[in-house]
Amino acid sequence: MEILIITVSMLGGLALFLYGMSVMSDTLSQMTGGSLDRVIGKITQNRYIGFVAGALLTDGSGAGIPEEKRAEYIRNLYKDKYMELLK
Repeated sequence: MEILIITVSMLGGLALFLYGMSVMSDTLSQMTGGSLDRVIGKITQNRYIGFVAGALLTDGSGAGIPEEKRAEYIRNLYKDKYMELLK
């Protein structure tokens, strides 16, 4: 009986987490007017550039680019592509 309670609790927690992620994704998409979706889509078309961008943005060890310079680095890296998307 105890294993059933644990299983139901875990599945309920997972369902709540997935629902929250869905609501957050929809809200973020509405707030940015879809421009964020286009930028992420363009960046991730090339799997290698997508991998590097993901690694740089999610590097929690601090071994990569310092956090205060990370946004500037990414902006400069994708400046041309980003400017095309804004047109």
